[in-house]
Amino acid sequence: MNPGGANKGLPQQQQAPVQERDFPFDESELNFYWQEFAALLPQDYTAMAMRMQNMRVKLVDKVTFEVVLD
Repeated sequence: MNPGGANKGLPQQQQAPVQERDFPFDESELNFYWQEFAALLPQDYTAMAMRMQNMRVKLVDKVTFEVVLD
């Protein structure tokens, strides 16, 4: 079962358990999880994963982040 579709599109064997968080996080943590997500993308999305791994995500406020695209 995949609650909330958090891992939609990933092969079944690579799906990570969904963990609920109820505390703030910082920009370095956001970038860490961005990189982790990019690394979990299927092989069909290799080009997108490579681009995502070169991007840095900026935490704007508690619930908003921005990514600058070239």
